Amino acid sequence: GTTGAAAGGDTKYSTLWGQVLGGSAHLEGSSDQDGFSSKSFGLTSGFDHFVTPDLLAGAALSWLRSWTDGSNDSSGSSNKIDSYQLTLYGSWRQNRLTVDGQVGAGWNHFDQKRQISFLGSTASADYDGQQYSASSRVGYDFSLGERTTLTPFAGLRWIHAHNQSYDETGAGSANNSVDSLNTDSVTQEIGAKAAWQFDTGLGTVSPEVSAAWLHDYTSSAIDMTGQIGGTAFSVQSERLPSDGARIGVAVGLDTLDGARLRVEYDGELRSGYQSQTGTVRAAWDF
Repeated sequence: GTTGAAAGGDTKYSTLWGQVLGGSAHLEGSSDQDGFSSKSFGLTSGFDHFVTPDLLAGAALSWLRSWTDGSNDSSGSSNKIDSYQLTLYGSWRQNRLTVDGQVGAGWNHFDQKRQISFLGSTASADYDGQQYSASSRVGYDFSLGERTTLTPFAGLRWIHAHNQSYDETGAGSANNSVDSLNTDSVTQEIGAKAAWQFDTGLGTVSPEVSAAWLHDYTSSAIDMTGQIGGTAFSVQSERLPSDGARIGVAVGLDTLDGARLRVEYDGELRSGYQSQTGTVRAAWDF
């Protein structure tokens, strides 16, 4: 959905918003790759303004920390990642048509530990990386009643990630020297959202549900190269399955004093993989 809390309105105003999110993900291991489990927590704050009654523009800063624990042959290995990102976003609405877009740039710091069971030792590494992203989504509202809306939508997202080279320490001759890594992903999303509105004593309550089909166009394995003990190596890491589904449930409250609150749940399901994220957001107009 749109990043800004004000997106979708038709009144010219500015909005300051913030959100807290938490999530988890799990990938089952297979003969081709090890599995993992991860948890994450993050904070985001943003500002947006209606440049015209139909055009919203905004910016957001976010921080996300994630912890990942490996399974199968990677059991005992872990990675802690701190991510910082700046996102610029916009939304244009003309009658029932809405076009959303955003671009982002981020910096990541990795604190990685690789368990070497047969040696009883752990190889550690600290390194940085960058990521760049762009996405767009188009939706069209169909009225199913006075306060019920069905919105089919289609979107496309591109992400480029660069991880710097690094040298492990702590495991002697078993330490790896790993080359820098560049990866790209292009993902489409096609789905629909149903939304309702109800007036209450606290304000307007807006529940919604959504579902979408996901497809990744970049499905080739990721090649990681480097050296161990002076000998070059190359390892391939499989990506997630190309096709999946995303489901979402949200409830918003526009209070009578102008504040807005929103609670969201998003889940992603692929073969052998599932992730879920919960978000609480607050916004103030001025």
